[in-house]
Amino acid sequence: MFRIRHLAACIACAVALLSQPASAEIMREVVYYGDRSVSLPPEIDRIATNWEAQNSILTMLGYGDHIVATTRIARSMPLM
Repeated sequence: MFRIRHLAACIACAVALLSQPASAEIMREVVYYGDRSVSLPPEIDRIATNWEAQNSILTMLGYGDHIVATTRIARSMPLM
């Protein structure tokens, strides 16, 4: 259950960051789960996923061309 929530949080962060225009700041800090944080560049243009369903969701949202690393199963699918 924890892994699914963690993956959902990662998808939400990736989509939110991809949909925002790049700003003048150099790094951006994203806080998740209330106490964890990660520093990200202002513009995200590459996504690595480790779950096949994430690929489908990102593709449906229009960010499929940003996926640069994924699982062997997803790479073998013709649509991906």
